Amino acid sequence: MITVYCITVNFLAIQIFLLKGETPYTNIMSDVINELNQIPNIAQFIATRIEQMILTGEIAPNSRLVQNEIADQFGVSRLPVRDAFAILHKKNLIKQLPRKGMVVRNIDKKEVDNLFEHRLLIEPYAIKKSLPHFDEKMIQEASDLIDQQSQIPEEDIIPLLDIDEAFHSHLWKCFENDEIIESLASVWRRIKVVRALARKIPNWKDKSVKGHRDILESIKEQDYNTAIKRLEKGIKRSQKEIIDNIEFNN
Repeated sequence: MITVYCITVNFLAIQIFLLKGETPYTNIMSDVINELNQIPNIAQFIATRIEQMILTGEIAPNSRLVQNEIADQFGVSRLPVRDAFAILHKKNLIKQLPRKGMVVRNIDKKEVDNLFEHRLLIEPYAIKKSLPHFDEKMIQEASDLIDQQSQIPEEDIIPLLDIDEAFHSHLWKCFENDEIIESLASVWRRIKVVRALARKIPNWKDKSVKGHRDILESIKEQDYNTAIKRLEKGIKRSQKEIIDNIEFNN
C-alpha cells in the first residue's frame, strides 16, 4: 500500500494543537484556509504529490496506484483521483495495464537511449535557433538560474531537476516552433524521471553547474557553435552516467 500525505492531516494538527493549547485556533485555521485557497484544482494537487513521490523514489516503478486507496488517504472522492491519474498518464509517468489498473511506468535501457537520441536531435537545433536572439537580460537570467542551481543541496533531487530543466528551456526561449517545443517538453518529462532513478550519480550537481557555466560563457562571447558543442557534450555525458548508474527493473 502506497502512503501519501493527506490534506486532512492539517485538521488533525488543529485538534492536537488545541488540546495542547500551544497555538491559537484562529491562527491555525487561517493557515489551513490559506493553504486550501492555494489549491484551485484538487486533481492537480494530487497529481503533483504523486509525481513528487515518483521522482523521489518513494513510489517505485511498476507500483500499482489504487484509486480507492489514494482517494481515502487524500480524504477526497474517487473523481479527483481519476482526474489526477489522467494528468499523470498524459505526462507518461503512469500507464494502464490489463487486470492491474494504473501502475508507475518502468524504465528500460532502450527507452533511455531513445530519449537521449531524441533530445540530442532536437534540443541543440532549437537552442541554436534561439541563441542569436538573446539579449543581456536573458543572459543575466540564465546566470541567475545557474547561481540558484549551485545553492541547492545535492540531495534535493526535485528542485535540482526543476532548475536543470529551467536552464535548458530558457536557452530555447526564443525558438518559436511550438511543435518542437512540445516534443522537447515531453522528452524532458521522461528524462526527469530517469534522472531521478539515477539520483546517486557522484557529483552530478557540480558537473551540471560547470557545464551550464561553460555553455553560458560561450553565449556571452556569441560563440554559438561552441555553446552547442558543449551542450551536446553534456547531453552525452548525462546519458552515459544514467546508463552506468541506474538499476533497470527488467
